[in-house]
Amino acid sequence: MRRPAALAAALWIASACDAEPVLPGVPGERVVQERAPQPEAPSEAPRGYERPEGVLVDVQHLTSRPLREIKTEVIAQLGALVGQAPLEPGRGEELQLERGAVRVLDERIYYIAFPLPSPVRRADVLRLIGLPPQVGETIQTHREYRLNHERGLRRILMRRQDRRNELVVAVEVWKWLPGEHVNRR
Repeated sequence: MRRPAALAAALWIASACDAEPVLPGVPGERVVQERAPQPEAPSEAPRGYERPEGVLVDVQHLTSRPLREIKTEVIAQLGALVGQAPLEPGRGEELQLERGAVRVLDERIYYIAFPLPSPVRRADVLRLIGLPPQVGETIQTHREYRLNHERGLRRILMRRQDRRNELVVAVEVWKWLPGEHVNRR
């Protein structure tokens, strides 16, 4: 009975000394399985931002990211920087662009204003800024249409051409109003 235990111990010691285990029926040299080459997944580079067709200024996109990340889109949609001016404390600075203006606080655009190339109807204005024409309650005054808390934007002002018609000539959009909220994203 001691023999099988001694033999098992000897085999165990011998196997521990070998670099690789030796099994009966397996060749002494290392067996490497060759794998069939895996087809490479098509490398899709992350697509950059593309402004939706028919949108003049994509206000939701421009007000949702840090300015350093979207500088090229701002220039493409509102033109090159013409000037800049500091605003009251806590309100950041205003950047004057060729076709509009933006206000920036903590590296985020919170206000966009621009004139429209030609007067258009209110529903068309919403399409031009990347919003659907179906919106909540619109406040109408003698010189503007106003939307509050619409599609993640705090305020949308559409300046009317004249108090007697409904054509809009300029747009102002606020993502938030500085000082109104303590915590904002």
